[in-house]
Amino acid sequence: MNTKSEKELVLYICDDEMIWQQKIRKICESVFGEKWTECTIVHGKSGKEVLAYQGEIDILILDIDMPGIDGIQVKNQMQKKNRNTNIIFVTNYSERMREAFGPWVFAFVDKGDIEKDLKRILPELIERICRYVKIDRLYDSREVLYLQAEGSYTDLYFRSGERHTIRKNLKELEKELVGVDFIRTHRSYLVNMHEITGKITDTVSVGQQNIPVSVRLRKKVKEAYRIFCRKNAGY
Repeated sequence: MNTKSEKELVLYICDDEMIWQQKIRKICESVFGEKWTECTIVHGKSGKEVLAYQGEIDILILDIDMPGIDGIQVKNQMQKKNRNTNIIFVTNYSERMREAFGPWVFAFVDKGDIEKDLKRILPELIERICRYVKIDRLYDSREVLYLQAEGSYTDLYFRSGERHTIRKNLKELEKELVGVDFIRTHRSYLVNMHEITGKITDTVSVGQQNIPVSVRLRKKVKEAYRIFCRKNAGY
């Protein structure tokens, strides 16, 4: 298993009010001083600035309600660009949480409880970032939408639209991917739960594909995804 400590972590704080940028930064510095020594913190005051940022963003603490391009629009555009950015939404308006939920959205924080909540949430998110794995020592698991097996070979389908074939069966790969939010939906498929959209029926939507969900596994898949969603949006 590879860890993010191989390079510096980048945390981006985006809020249109400077006072909130500074307050959030102070909280983050206190957390990273204990949990993470290599961290760069970047500031922005608009959604436009976030989208124009050229580097990789590991954690984005993002205000939902901003003038111009708001936080939800930022999230939607970043997802289209296939960026592996974990988003923590900050808001005073809980009614927008349902609209904001989606792949790579880790948590929601109310500004009234921001210090307490960020100090609880950030360590858990750091641990999750550390858990990504290299599949077959070549491919970043965060980039994979789903895996489809055929005998001793498995095709990896990526968010970029690419496909690669490796000589491993699904049982081996399922063991490799324990702890990084993949779920077997069918004897021939493993799915990245971060990329699921819509309801789980006899299929599940992942990217532009409908992946089969077997009758035998359907209850397990629904329960696993329910727990996953609750864990990632239950703040």
